[in-house]
Amino acid sequence: MFTVHLALAPFFLLATPPDKTPPVASWAGKTVLIKQIGSRLVQLDDKGAPTKSVPLTSLEYRVLADRNDRIQLRTNQGITGWVSKSEVVLLDDAVAFFSKRIQQNANDADAYGRRAWSWKLKGENDAAIKDFSEALRLRPTAANYSNRAIAYHAKKEYDKALDDYSQALRLSPQFIGVYNNRGILWAAKKDYLRAIEDYSAAIRLDPKFLIAYRNRGLAYNARRDYDRAIADFTRALELDPNSALSRRERGKSWAGKKEYDKALTDFNEAIRLDPKAPASYWARALFWNSKKDDDKAIADFTETIRLSRSFAPAYTERGMALGRKKKYESALADFNKALEIDGKSASAHNAVAWFLATCPEEKWRDGKRAVDLATKAVNLSRRNPIFVDTLAAALAETGNFADAAQLQEEVLRDARWKNDPAARARLELYRKKLPYRQAN
Repeated sequence: MFTVHLALAPFFLLATPPDKTPPVASWAGKTVLIKQIGSRLVQLDDKGAPTKSVPLTSLEYRVLADRNDRIQLRTNQGITGWVSKSEVVLLDDAVAFFSKRIQQNANDADAYGRRAWSWKLKGENDAAIKDFSEALRLRPTAANYSNRAIAYHAKKEYDKALDDYSQALRLSPQFIGVYNNRGILWAAKKDYLRAIEDYSAAIRLDPKFLIAYRNRGLAYNARRDYDRAIADFTRALELDPNSALSRRERGKSWAGKKEYDKALTDFNEAIRLDPKAPASYWARALFWNSKKDDDKAIADFTETIRLSRSFAPAYTERGMALGRKKKYESALADFNKALEIDGKSASAHNAVAWFLATCPEEKWRDGKRAVDLATKAVNLSRRNPIFVDTLAAALAETGNFADAAQLQEEVLRDARWKNDPAARARLELYRKKLPYRQAN
């Protein structure tokens, strides 16, 4: 499961009058927006004295720690430091704050841009695009094009996003964040080579650009180029040694190389660094799955669910592991929960259908429901051969062996399946008018 970070484009801001930020018990873990250009992140020594400062060029940050009138932030380059609360606004208050600026000056392009980003963070992409478009009318800058592209990207309007990213780079060819963000878009389109080209361009411009190393590592992982992925995640860890994300993703790379001890070490360290991150338990659970250790997989799937109760794939995978342990009632409960959470998940439909069609114990089989669910999985997935294989098994369970055999032949015509002995063995069963059963 990819976890992706967007490098946010810097804005060129106008000065704004100071405001009174309402008191909050703790800002740790909250999202804040920078009010105006010129804010700097101050690094402190062990005695709390300032050592150096760096500009805050992104629009928003997540607060790491809260210390009275100051908060701790981390830049995209992995630099950690402190900034005054008076220089930021909490996301919950940001739309109102920047709306007030717009009321005071209807030509304040920066305020439109910052309010647009506030809408974006709240998931209101249409409102964000409207504000970004107004900002562009007032001030057609690379930053405004870049940030509107991010909103289009979120709506999966990829062509519009690409146009805006390209316009941003025409205006500002050295715009590092745009290369990174366009790389993310190419990755979303599964064009990993172009993604890698853009991430590499960002890294050439800034060899310490942490997020670009992570994202390029993800793209290399997607291409199964594990050695290059490991190199990028290792570099990311040099820049940010306490990153659970980089540890976790490097663990996936090690697992891809079948260097399982190194993979497990990285997964364990990722969990130690951030024990509340469900993605790390999920990654380790899939690792245990690959090692056929169902007990440990179930434990990690359970922890994933505890931390993220609406993550349907964890229920699906735990259900399959429970099924292998012959805990059929619990398995079916998990499958049904996955469907309840995500009624459009082809994988969830397929998992339930496979269970209902092939369970060794007759009391749990339901061929008719299996056919209905498998048919939906096939339609949702545009005839993924894995799901067609399940539909064939479901039809065989209902006694429709002719259609089952025909579908199984379709599966075996797929290049990825034509030499699969289990799939061919199922075809022979259907030709003999026999259903398929999982081993008991």
